[in-house]
This record gives sequence, structure tokens and C-alpha cells, in this order.
Amino acid sequence: MRRRRLVAALVALAVVAAPAAGCGDDGGGDRGAEPADRTVTTAAAGPPYAVETTTETFVDEDRPTDDPGGALSAPTRTLATDLYVPEGPGPFPLVVLAHGFNGHPRKFTELATAWAEAGMVVAVPAFPLTNEEAGAPTVLNDYANQPGDVSFVIDEVLRHLDVADPERIGVAGHSLGGATAYGVVYHDCCRDDRVDAAVLLSTLPLPFDGGDFRFADGPPVLLVQLTDDPIVPYQQAVDTYDRVDPPRFLVTLEAGGHFEPYENAPSDHDAVVEETTTAFWEAYLGGDEAAVDRLVEAAESADATRIAADP
Repeated sequence: MRRRRLVAALVALAVVAAPAAGCGDDGGGDRGAEPADRTVTTAAAGPPYAVETTTETFVDEDRPTDDPGGALSAPTRTLATDLYVPEGPGPFPLVVLAHGFNGHPRKFTELATAWAEAGMVVAVPAFPLTNEEAGAPTVLNDYANQPGDVSFVIDEVLRHLDVADPERIGVAGHSLGGATAYGVVYHDCCRDDRVDAAVLLSTLPLPFDGGDFRFADGPPVLLVQLTDDPIVPYQQAVDTYDRVDPPRFLVTLEAGGHFEPYENAPSDHDAVVEETTTAFWEAYLGGDEAAVDRLVEAAESADATRIAADP
């Protein structure tokens, strides 16, 4: 029964998010594919860094794409991945950001740029069957394959970019992408022990085959959740916060909505999400002890926001 309720909650995302898909659209072959057009923003020798933005297409030849409708089935999994790279000698921590159901990397350009300007290499892949530009109806249950996609993207970015630090890796995810991150960080099926910190944005753990969730001894985690989210109940974030070991943070956003604070769509919570998540990466991937204080101060100083912190 619990599994049906959780999956049903995210199935509703297809109905809720599809009509509003344009609200967050302000953003923009084989291994070793050619990069797309490049853009550079900002200009600085240190934070905020100038950021080079490219798109690379990574192809996992060891895992298939299984589309129940058949249109997108393939013997491989293709992941077009937006990369945000700070202009500097590095090495820089690597963060992989997973989009939600009917999501897309172009909806996260503002948040990804903020993280990169702070000194993170940010990779945002388009998952083969759950991104809204896939070219066929999206397939919710393919989330079970997405933790493997995240680990593969980590492999490929580390192989392609010398400035990405293999010793400092973070994973973030929104909604179904957050469920993906839960698998990468906590589940026996697909836990990637290279992950040093995690950010979970309005999301919940969904079932995976091949073991159980093991929340003890996980990496530092920041949860961000809206109190009146129509897709993911607020209590889900509280439950996770209570189960994980410190360091742990829960930033509560007093409002409804589901995607607005994280995607490019305007939201009253844009600043607090950007500031708290950036400070979290700076603290637990960048080794900046003062960043924990900045994280807490950013949450406490914002209207309609509160924080539980156990650093």
C-alpha cells in the first residue's frame, strides 16, 4: 500500500507539472562526443567564478533504454548533459543535479550557474525517458534506472574534465530526480560511495529492487521542502531528517508549489534556496567551516522560512 501511495504521488506530477512546463523554461553519441556551443558568464579570478557552459552527450553502452511504448527503446542509454565549469585551475568539487519527472536541464540554469560561480563543476543530465523533450511519453518507472545514470555521468565527467575533483562529489535532485538521488546515496541497489554530500529538493524515497535503504552512515545532507507541496507531503522530509545521521539540515519553505523555488520559474524562495544550497556545498565539499553559519543565517533571515540544523 505504501508503495502505491508513493508512486501515485509522483504520477500526479505528470498532471500538475505538464500544464506549467513552460514556467521554468528560462534556461537554455558516444563517449568523447563533441561539445555544443559554449557560453561564458561573469569574469573573476575567484568566487564568483566565470562559468563556461557546454553540453556533452554521454552514451552508456552497457545499459539499455527500455521504453514500454517502444519509441525510445535502445541498447544504450544516452545522456545529454549540461556542464557548468568554473574558469580556474581547480580542482573543483563535482555536483550532479537530477531533474524531475517531465523536467529538463534547461529549467535549472539559474541554480546550476550559482553553484558553478561558487566553485563547483555542475553536471545536469537529461534522463532518457523522464525528460520532457524525450520525444515520446515520459516513463515514470524509469527512475529505477536513473541512479545508474548519475553514477555513469560522474564517471564520464571525471574522465573528461581534469578540473573535476574525484575526491569531492555531491548529488542533488528535485522530485523524481530527488528519488533518484535517494537511490544513489542510500539504497543497496545503487549506492555510490564516492558521494560526499547530498541535496534533496521536494522529494521522497521511492522503492528500488535489490536491497533496502540504509540511512545510517550516509553523507551530509540538506533537505529543502515546501510545507504545502501538492506532490510531496512535507512530512516526507521530516521523516528523512529524523532517520539520517548528522550532518543534516532541513530548510522549510512556508508555501505551496512544487518546482518554482528550484527551477528558473520566479519564486519568493529563489534567494534562500540558492544561498542555502550553495553554502551547503561550500561547507561539505569546499571545506569552508564558516559556510555552515552562512547556511543557517540565510534560512533564518528569509521570510516564511525556517531551518532545523544538526551540523
